Amino acid sequence: LIIDCEKNLKEKVYSNVNSWKGDLRVIEKNITPENVVETISDNCNFEIDVFSIDIDGIDYWIIEKLDLAKCKIFIAEYNSTFGDKLKVTVPNIENFHRTKYHYSNLCYGMSLNALTDLMDKKNFYLIGTNMAKNNAFFISKNFNKEKFFPKLKINNHPDQTDSNLRESRDELGKLSYLSGISKFKEIQNCKVIDLSSTSNQEVQLKDLV
Repeated sequence: LIIDCEKNLKEKVYSNVNSWKGDLRVIEKNITPENVVETISDNCNFEIDVFSIDIDGIDYWIIEKLDLAKCKIFIAEYNSTFGDKLKVTVPNIENFHRTKYHYSNLCYGMSLNALTDLMDKKNFYLIGTNMAKNNAFFISKNFNKEKFFPKLKINNHPDQTDSNLRESRDELGKLSYLSGISKFKEIQNCKVIDLSSTSNQEVQLKDLV
């Protein structure tokens, strides 16, 4: 099952795969926290081996709504620009668009700490991140960590958020190639939700460091 708001999605998908092989279902739709549960349940009548989400936006609020009881492996994008200490996400804004929220394209999604905490509540544990340091991989706690990954040791240290991706843009929309702490400074005035507070307070990033 592939769901995306990309126009002409079926044509683009089927130009790369043979549609008659298997039972691939392609849904062209904009996913929101309000429609994600119904959309999944209407189109997915099977247990999920691998669930991957990458929306570049309010991913946290969508994941929060998901029932992942029958899912084994979960993959989600996180925003390494937020660093390794903060538990933050962008606000739950209707029709969120990362470029419109901040010209740099750097303020979107959630921090790795926020994602890991959320997935723990969903009964999943972190097993690692990709080399680009923007996707995290989780396993259902139904698969005992000590049994399946006896030597696994995961800490949310800087190595998992020190991404070498330099996709930042300037105010004219051109690549500015920011790296390191410069990326954080570029979006320090952006508003995020502080998930470490009991009230999920909306604050500017610079107020948290």
